[in-house]
Amino acid sequence: MPAAEDTAARAAGNGGGGTAAVTVVEIEGSEAAKIARVAKQENRQEKLPEWFEKGMTYEQVCAEIVELRQRDQQPPIQRPAIELTDKERKEYSFQRAILTMAERQESNGRQQVNCFELEVHADLEKAWPSSMRRNGGLLVPTFTSKETLRYLQRRQMQQRGEDIERAGLDSGTAGAGAELKFNVPGEFLVALRNKAIVMDLGAELMGGLVGPIVFPFQDGVGSASWVAENPGVDVAESNLTVATVTLAPKTLQSTTSYSRQLLAQSSYDVDGLVRNDLALIMALEIDRASINGAGGSEPTGLLGTAGVDTTSVSAGGAPSYDDLVDLETVVTEANADVFPGLGYATTPGIRGRLKKTVALSNTVGLPVWTNPGAVGAGSAAFQGGGSRQRGELNGYPAWASANVPSTLAPGTAHAIVFGAWSKLVIGDWAMFELIVDPYRLKKQGMIELTTFQMVGIAVKYPAAFSAIVDATK
Repeated sequence: MPAAEDTAARAAGNGGGGTAAVTVVEIEGSEAAKIARVAKQENRQEKLPEWFEKGMTYEQVCAEIVELRQRDQQPPIQRPAIELTDKERKEYSFQRAILTMAERQESNGRQQVNCFELEVHADLEKAWPSSMRRNGGLLVPTFTSKETLRYLQRRQMQQRGEDIERAGLDSGTAGAGAELKFNVPGEFLVALRNKAIVMDLGAELMGGLVGPIVFPFQDGVGSASWVAENPGVDVAESNLTVATVTLAPKTLQSTTSYSRQLLAQSSYDVDGLVRNDLALIMALEIDRASINGAGGSEPTGLLGTAGVDTTSVSAGGAPSYDDLVDLETVVTEANADVFPGLGYATTPGIRGRLKKTVALSNTVGLPVWTNPGAVGAGSAAFQGGGSRQRGELNGYPAWASANVPSTLAPGTAHAIVFGAWSKLVIGDWAMFELIVDPYRLKKQGMIELTTFQMVGIAVKYPAAFSAIVDATK
């Protein structure tokens, strides 16, 4: 009997710790040898008696090993350190937190002013993971994008009604309270920014993380062979193999500043403005890094992930309808079209080119890029107002944003990405730090804010994406 089978027999019999012995006849053959080898490779020899007693196949054993790896390597995903009710979220004020922190610093700690936001900070401080570095700032709870969008919408709609209710007056009518205000603010003019699109495309957001997350996955499969009676040679072995994808935190930092006069305002929703601004600063950079992060101190984005297919425009220059279909074909040939969230992302310049490109030569005026209409009331709120247009390419949703790179080599090349965006995962380590500095810009009447957030980005299935990296408009 070959050595591998003999080893498996001993493990299943006398070495089984009381487990019923399995005869040599029952375990002889290449199947038993393969099970014994994979058990040794994975340091799971103690499981051999159980596997042989159950009569498990090699494929079943490998599937159980994947489950064991996932259980052993992946730390538990926790919910956020604290849960705020709708009432508490409504009460939470960035505006008040910033001014309170500035006041405490300017008094050198003599005035221990307290507020609800500092109570939340104290609770978050108790839950701060010991493995994560602190910067000495105010800890602020983060919410998922959808929750934040709903909050902002409600806040913007309710704010004016709440102001009127508190005054008991119709403050917009002469003689009924208008005189009590120095001015009636108009619509706040928000900055024009890139659009965040990966969440719209279906990227997965994981919140409340406490450490690196390891995703084991099967990257090789077994195969079957047809054989003749008594072939005289063994069937070729084909092994199931496993690998891992790790979602690890990176530090995202931003610095901005607000005037004291603005933060002291109560005539319009300054708190909503500050919250929205801070959220957008971070969200837009996360969106950009998800697509084209360079690695190193920042996450590696989709376009830099090993295993993501990258190709060139077939005829050079502007992309054609055939090129876009080819992207879909690559993902389909990898059997990744079964995942949800299939869609396209590209640059505004390429969107403009595709709107001028006829899809098929036998059609009249039907462009490659079509627009089914405005979408996303929540997304509009998150972007500071206005409708957003989701396009359609090759029957799939498509988004355009300047966060998709347009300066790829040789410097003017645009990217077009197609894939199952649900397999792009963004990890949020539950909270971020807000450092308030009332001194650096004091002569300008400004308060500087620096934020630190722990974020990770990973592609679970690189084969679920395909990209053109040399398109021109």
